[in-house]
Amino acid sequence: MVRQSGLVRSVLWVALTSTGLAASLPNYITRVWTTDDGLPDSRVTAVLQSHNGYLWVGTRSGLARFDGVRFTIFDSGNTPEMQSPHVTCLFEDSTGTIWIGHESGELTCYRNEHFYAVPVKGSSHVRKIIGVVADPNGDIWVLNVEGELTRIKDGFMIPSPPGKAVHLLALARKPAGGFWIQRDNEVEELEGINCGLCIWMSLPSNRYIQGIGPAMTEALVMTEAECASGKTDNGPKTWDRHHGDGMLSTP
Repeated sequence: MVRQSGLVRSVLWVALTSTGLAASLPNYITRVWTTDDGLPDSRVTAVLQSHNGYLWVGTRSGLARFDGVRFTIFDSGNTPEMQSPHVTCLFEDSTGTIWIGHESGELTCYRNEHFYAVPVKGSSHVRKIIGVVADPNGDIWVLNVEGELTRIKDGFMIPSPPGKAVHLLALARKPAGGFWIQRDNEVEELEGINCGLCIWMSLPSNRYIQGIGPAMTEALVMTEAECASGKTDNGPKTWDRHHGDGMLSTP
């Protein structure tokens, strides 16, 4: 069993120090890990703590697993299934399988201490994978930079809206199962046996969503900004469809 003491905080610090934000937070001791400590690359692109306590760190030059003492590196040199070294996202499903998205559009999974290359069928573009997520049935979906959402088991693909260039994309897991997908100023969710996307919330066309994430309930936490100025509103907001008009400012 991996010692978990300090690893949750490590998730935060690996992410923050890669962007230079950690120095601005008071009352914490900062521990910075770089290539000198065993990371394959100091440019961190994704961080995940798995259910067994390991800290997984995706970088532009490979994947690293941290056990609280040392890093173990996985890349195309020692793990042929890792066809591309540039990791873009990490996701652990309910079975403990870890899914690894790549800049090249390839997908890898880690299950029962083995890596496997997973084909992404159905997509009309082999493009950078933005996110990986599971639906309420446990099926895995990937979102690429073109805005295409593809189900891995059968290649069923939901395309990006026609005639609309998408600039900001994100996936977020819903607390009770399923997921949200963000495309610029709209957030959608998967609905029904036909797996269609329905609009969950939408902002005026002169505004866009900068990022999304789950709240403690079925609500969605998001930040938004004006298109013209890029000015961000003060603080994140929570969108709850069961509460009036939905939008609530968080404390």
